[in-house]
Amino acid sequence: PPTDILFDSFTCGLNACCGLSGTEGDNAHCWGLNDEGQTDPPPGTFVKVSLGGGRHACGILESGEMVCWGGASGFQGAPSPTAVLPGNYVDLSAAHYLTCGVLADGTGKCWGSDKYGQASPPDLVYETIRSGTVHSCGITETSEIECWGSESLNRCDHPDGGFIAIDVNQLHSCAVTVDAL
Repeated sequence: PPTDILFDSFTCGLNACCGLSGTEGDNAHCWGLNDEGQTDPPPGTFVKVSLGGGRHACGILESGEMVCWGGASGFQGAPSPTAVLPGNYVDLSAAHYLTCGVLADGTGKCWGSDKYGQASPPDLVYETIRSGTVHSCGITETSEIECWGSESLNRCDHPDGGFIAIDVNQLHSCAVTVDAL
């Protein structure tokens, strides 16, 4: 990793990481394996960035547009090496072969591999969505968890209650309850 940059946030996938430094200028910096261009962020001021499975990365620009770079496997149907996805995005999650985002109105959108339904979020209002390899989960506007995709190994089973954060991996998901505040 760059040692001369102070990062406000960072994200890692397989063999690569990206981080944001500050809120002005070309603030996305990535390092690690770069076999598909995943560590070559385009210019711009990003408010969030996510690296998925080490193959591609996506970030939300201060304008709300989402920009993805690297291997096209994570955002099938979008041109490579860089794709600009219009909209007013407030959250994103790049995963192994898919990417999900949340628009300002709470609409969940996913694209890429949908073999198990992992890129087909139910029509709900979301605060955040996190995507894994074969399943995805989101926290709805009512702070409840909703999961979709592969049911094997009980991936989509989740506890009841209110939640403020969630993360999804290949075989499991974890969440933080509102009681943690």
